[in-house]
Amino acid sequence: MGSSANDTMRAKLMALIQRGAADQRDFIATLSEAERMATGTASAWAVKDHLAHLNFWRRQSVIRLAAAKDGTEPPNEDDFEALNARTFAEQQQTPWADQVAESERLFTEATDLLAGFTDDELTDPQRYPWRNGQPLATSLTGNYFEHPAEHYTQLYRERGDTARAEAQQQAAVATIGELFGQSTAYANALYNLGCYYARNAEPERAISALHQALPLNPSLIEWSKQDTDLDSLRTLPAFQALYPAE
Repeated sequence: MGSSANDTMRAKLMALIQRGAADQRDFIATLSEAERMATGTASAWAVKDHLAHLNFWRRQSVIRLAAAKDGTEPPNEDDFEALNARTFAEQQQTPWADQVAESERLFTEATDLLAGFTDDELTDPQRYPWRNGQPLATSLTGNYFEHPAEHYTQLYRERGDTARAEAQQQAAVATIGELFGQSTAYANALYNLGCYYARNAEPERAISALHQALPLNPSLIEWSKQDTDLDSLRTLPAFQALYPAE
């Protein structure tokens, strides 16, 4: 029996975009008018600056989709810190309503573009050389769901709403697992959950999440050795046991 249309990668990515859109709307619903209108600085972003940042990276995924469809190569994004700083400067005075409207436009545009792709085009890691061995799909899972979820978690924590922060991280893991199974995307979501627990002084739960994540995506191992989010765990034998003997 063949798989249903809802089992295709295209359908799963469309569902993920919709869940990401719902996450943003749910987060916005918790904000006061003062929080929506606040102006941040380069070292202390306001909520509007986070939204502009997320829109920039969503837009990059749209640009990648358009380039893949047209057979062109999108601009290089390796210097992401410079891009983030430039986006803050360019978007700092953009009104809140415009940022929200841009998010909604990007949710729709990405979904519309996805309709023109096959699963092979989305999942073949070698199809687009400029992706450097990464399938096109991972741009969308990252920029439309995983990356925004990290920001909402951070913002909930900064407001002292630890219950919503934890629920956001756990929901991200559950959603990725439901849609993509034991995948690299699931490993990344588990890793982010581990980082959340480490920052929240819950070492046992952090190590448990990392214990699941690292074997699923071994490319995370080297990064985890330098990730400052995990510094509170480094002296713990259980954390050290995550790494094979050299």
